[in-house]
Amino acid sequence: MYHRLLLLIAGSTQKELASQIRYLKIENDVLRSKLPKRVPVTEKERNKLVKFGSKLGKALGELVIG
Repeated sequence: MYHRLLLLIAGSTQKELASQIRYLKIENDVLRSKLPKRVPVTEKERNKLVKFGSKLGKALGELVIG
């Protein structure tokens, strides 16, 4: 599955990528609405989120809140 996702991203235009990101954000919102208020994460999961989230800088807030 991961390999197919990479192939999809590699062959996508900027407009297509923006559409894919919008879809994933909406899907994430729908799935989050089905979870309890707070979802516990392990230290390993938190570190992974910090590692990749820190590369986004201020844009991360837009992803999480927006």
